[in-house]
Amino acid sequence: MSDGERNDTLAKLKDAVNGESLPGAPYRSWVRGEYHLGTPEDIPTPRCHFFDEHGFVFIERFCDADEVLAMKDEMSLVVEEEWDPSANRTQVFRTDEKQVDAQAVSDYFLDSCNRTAFFAEKDAIIDEKTGELKEDYKSNKILALNKVGHGTHTSDGAFKDYTTSEKVRSLLRELGWKA
Repeated sequence: MSDGERNDTLAKLKDAVNGESLPGAPYRSWVRGEYHLGTPEDIPTPRCHFFDEHGFVFIERFCDADEVLAMKDEMSLVVEEEWDPSANRTQVFRTDEKQVDAQAVSDYFLDSCNRTAFFAEKDAIIDEKTGELKEDYKSNKILALNKVGHGTHTSDGAFKDYTTSEKVRSLLRELGWKA
């Protein structure tokens, strides 16, 4: 995407975020469900309205450079210190027709909700039954990863600091979640 196309897309998103909701009208929220906009407090903010219509919200520079660097540094450390592909079968994260079968053979995916779990690219693994990394990835394991999740934010460090920061909590409240 060119810089011009990116800027056009950002401008359209910003325009969409500034949409309006009418008091008294029925409203469908991803978080609160359907309700009527009876009072001014019921009217969603423009960002919340956009989120409810599109399922995401784009907030330019919400995460600052220091936060990004801290999370990248922590991820590198976590991958090097905590992920040993040879100790237990490395799970491949799939989005193809084999996804359901792959996630159904173990609880690894489901159990990742409250801990850090590592999911490799299918092309980085010699054999999915053993989980062994191809030689090209053994010296730089982070390149073999598709994702790390889902409970990464539950351990002390940069991810927990970010996800529990006041700006994230404030955004979640704005979008309709309650503390």
